[in-house]
Amino acid sequence: MADIERISVHAVESARVLVHNHMRLLDGWLGVQSHSGIGQDARPDRQPERSVIHDSGD
Repeated sequence: MADIERISVHAVESARVLVHNHMRLLDGWLGVQSHSGIGQDARPDRQPERSVIHDSGD
């Protein structure tokens, strides 16, 4: 039974480290994206600005 508990603790700790590292990587990637202006329109809360051409009917 102690082996199962030790393996479980190790698995949880490994998963925690993996998630932590992934979040740091994602934070760094998002920081690069926001500072460079790339991917700004990819956010779901923001629509890309589009120029509208008005036809005067001439």
